[in-house]
Amino acid sequence: MPKPKPNAYYYFMIDFREEQRKVYNIVYRNMQEVNEAAAAHWKAAAPAVRNKYETKAKIEKQKFSGPQHKYTTDGRTYAEIEQEKNEKIEAEEIERADIMNMIQCGREELKDKEFILMDVNVLCAVHKVCLIGECALLKFSIKKGIEACHNIVINAVPIPIGYTSDVKISCQELGLNMPDETLARPNYMEYLATIIDFINKDRSNNLPPIFTLEDKVAPVMSFISQMCRKAGEDECLFRVYKLETLFFQMGNCLKPGSFPKESLVRTMFQKDSFSSTPDICCEHHDGHEREEQCTAARTKRWAYTVLDCCCPWGDVVMEANKHAPANYDLEGISAFQEEKQIRNAPSVAAACVSGLNLGAKPSRPVVNKDDDGFTQVTYKKHTALRLPTGNFGNVAPEAPDIDEEGTTPFAGETPKLGKFVALRSADKNQK
Repeated sequence: MPKPKPNAYYYFMIDFREEQRKVYNIVYRNMQEVNEAAAAHWKAAAPAVRNKYETKAKIEKQKFSGPQHKYTTDGRTYAEIEQEKNEKIEAEEIERADIMNMIQCGREELKDKEFILMDVNVLCAVHKVCLIGECALLKFSIKKGIEACHNIVINAVPIPIGYTSDVKISCQELGLNMPDETLARPNYMEYLATIIDFINKDRSNNLPPIFTLEDKVAPVMSFISQMCRKAGEDECLFRVYKLETLFFQMGNCLKPGSFPKESLVRTMFQKDSFSSTPDICCEHHDGHEREEQCTAARTKRWAYTVLDCCCPWGDVVMEANKHAPANYDLEGISAFQEEKQIRNAPSVAAACVSGLNLGAKPSRPVVNKDDDGFTQVTYKKHTALRLPTGNFGNVAPEAPDIDEEGTTPFAGETPKLGKFVALRSADKNQK
């Protein structure tokens, strides 16, 4: 039976069928027979009866006309989408407030505060569940720089059915080995214990937040959820925040007004100024042509980007291999920055160039008063300290004619006429 339309007549037929069954013991086989019997009664029904069923139909229609009953092309209701949007906005507000509480601890305490970075390499994603092939954790502070880094290469088996080709392409792009079914399967409980020991050495009840780039928040959360499900832990213990928000708040705390907008911070990470830094990848990627895709190298570049700005703003002396890569000449960079801050006084040559006014255009007016009290306005002209000796103002004199021997009156001997010119002259003489 097709789905009936929730109008007033439909609800009248429902009541009419029940009434006929109870009072007159008449049973209709389908709604078509009910329609044939109830049509005449509906036409003769009083306005009060019609209003009763129209009101009921309107109420029922409102129940099924909300966003919770309207679906998108992917089978989700608009109510679910709206709820996810509100939850995301609420989570961003909580995240921003939590980061602000961490940053507002004081300038000196902020320098000593440790922060945890995490990055993952995704091989494929199936229904928002990411297959992770590599993971890296890094701990740093403004004063001490990079303190520790831990890298995990995962034999991500089994591969989801139908995604072998995607995993193969991802392994080639990320510099990883193809997952091997003959090797040991990943021990997610061990990975989770290692991560907890790394980020919570003090054994406190609350785990510190983990920071990563905005586009890596979902993969990191997916990886944590997989480990927690395998180990039977509560994934709500972990907080994964955006590194861009941390850098934005940290920079404005150390130097107010350093980042007017958070998009500037996002641009700095996208630029990746330390992408060519050598010898910062893990053992697996060492010597590989895709070593820049190593998660350990990527987290170190993120830390170097943050420290490159925050150390000068926080008056922290940078050290190689901690606050900056080992191959960076920090003394030369600091000397260059100090030289840029010093403004050189204008030299005599610069003053001559600035005072030279070959166009003889007047500069700013000078107002004076004569003996009678009248105001006189004169224009002060700049005069050059030394004018050029060449006669650049006049038109260049015309070049003298070349005589038959190919010489000029003032240039002395010159090369004879070329063969082509001599032939042209001979042709003209014959004509």
